Amino acid sequence: KALELLRESGFDLGLQRGLPDGVTMIHKFGESGTVDEKQLHETGIVYLGGHPYLITVMTRGASDEKLAEVISELSAATYQWYTRDTTKAD
Repeated sequence: KALELLRESGFDLGLQRGLPDGVTMIHKFGESGTVDEKQLHETGIVYLGGHPYLITVMTRGASDEKLAEVISELSAATYQWYTRDTTKAD
């Protein structure tokens, strides 16, 4: 039941934006803060074949848009790390 509720999140400017189309994810976000310092936090389970991973990003700053952008960038970097080809030499 909890996973079904998480699947209903409509926020797509953070973790989801950092993932390629077609990648399945369930997530939850939260907002808090004051006029001067906003907080945006998001956690999700990204289903990557048979190896799902959990990611949580907690941010604070002056701009909601910038906070969502940071979450998206960290999501993309994490996805790239998990999908890297470890058979190639660096």
